[in-house]
Parts: sequence; C-alpha cells; structure tokens
Amino acid sequence: MWYKDSVCFCMNCEKEVTEAANDSDEAKSESIMRLSWALVHSRQPEDVQRGIAMLEDISYFTPFTVKWLVEM
Repeated sequence: MWYKDSVCFCMNCEKEVTEAANDSDEAKSESIMRLSWALVHSRQPEDVQRGIAMLEDISYFTPFTVKWLVEM
C-alpha cells in the first residue's frame, strides 16, 4: 500500500509542476522542490535517481528555494 501512495504522491507533484508553469518563479521552484523530494523518497531506483538529478541541477531553483533548502 505504501508504494501505491508514493506513486500517487509523485504523480500529484508532477501535475502540480505542470500547473505551475504560468506561476511565479517562486511557485514553480516550490512545486519542483516537492516533486524532487517525492522522487528521492520513492522506492523506485529510477525515481530516486531522477530526483537526485533534479536537485543537482541548481538551475531549477530560485534564490528563495536555495535559502529554503539551507534552512531545512
């Protein structure tokens, strides 16, 4: 059951990223951050690698998001 919930959470985050396409940079970065977090915490190795790649590509994030990451 946990796996199914994880997949649904990742799918919801991907939908959120798509919907945020016309939002502010801050809103886009926050939704991408949630997606990358969900992927990194997935049980699927390919999802984990995708999430790590997103986090490594700092161009996804605004200064606001980087500050948020540092404060976590």
